[in-house]
Amino acid sequence: MEIRVLQYFMAVARHENITKAAEELHLTQLTEAGLIFKARAQEIFSLTEKTKEQFAKMDELVVGDIYIGAGETQAMAYVAKVLAPLLSSHPVLSGQQQ
Repeated sequence: MEIRVLQYFMAVARHENITKAAEELHLTQLTEAGLIFKARAQEIFSLTEKTKEQFAKMDELVVGDIYIGAGETQAMAYVAKVLAPLLSSHPVLSGQQQ
């Protein structure tokens, strides 16, 4: 944190009023340029949150190949029976028999 931020905070705390603190510090409250900057800052924060959410969803995504080998016909039937609900509930997965 910058010292300037602490100075602003202390001035507001001392006066218990943002306008009086701004006068003491010779600062203007939000100008037209400040309002534009505020809007852009809000957009940046919004995009940052959206990006974090997208990354979090990617972490939940399981990607890769699974190979299951079974030599006997009965074992293959069992594997297919077990995998069928998984494949139907996750359409991005695909199953192949070899």
